[in-house]
Amino acid sequence: MFHDRNGNISNEVQSIVSATVTGVIGGFIYGGVAKTKDIPTNFIRENQATKWESTFYAKRQLHNKFALEFFKKGTRIGLSAGIFCFLFQSTSVMMYVYRGKFEIINCTAAGALTGGLFKIDMGLKGTMAGTIIGSLLGSMYGAVAKLLLYITGAELSDLYEIHFQLMQKRRDNLKYASTTYMNNEIIELREKYVENKLLQEAAKSQEKLE
Repeated sequence: MFHDRNGNISNEVQSIVSATVTGVIGGFIYGGVAKTKDIPTNFIRENQATKWESTFYAKRQLHNKFALEFFKKGTRIGLSAGIFCFLFQSTSVMMYVYRGKFEIINCTAAGALTGGLFKIDMGLKGTMAGTIIGSLLGSMYGAVAKLLLYITGAELSDLYEIHFQLMQKRRDNLKYASTTYMNNEIIELREKYVENKLLQEAAKSQEKLE
């Protein structure tokens, strides 16, 4: 599950990492936007009697409050979404690797486990409710995924391989871009060095002539 035959990180682990990162980023953006949309209105209402030094200072206070709340709320929801995606995807992938094929039951079990763990702080009733709801949602997700795989005639392993190739291509592009940037920087530094040397020599020659 964790490594392929060459000792590299497997496609399945790559899918878990991608799902987790996507959950964190998506949850951060959603949480930040959803929890800060009323801040301007609330700020104006709460500070109607406040005497500000200037309009610029008032706007800066509003921007600071907005940024702080966006980061705070976005981080909390982003972490929750990331943990949720990690638990669901890792459980589903482990069952896929163990059973050797993709089945709806994989997603059902993953949803039940994830839903139960997320509601475990609400006691036995909350855990049972989370497990039931999670299993239903997981089954729906698995049914849709199974239908799409059937329509396209693809296997889950094919999707993992395509995803791995896309990630590898992205890493190669980033590596190429960074290498090209560094090479250009080195060339420019060398040109500046030569230019400065010529200017210094010209200045010394001018001093000798004077």
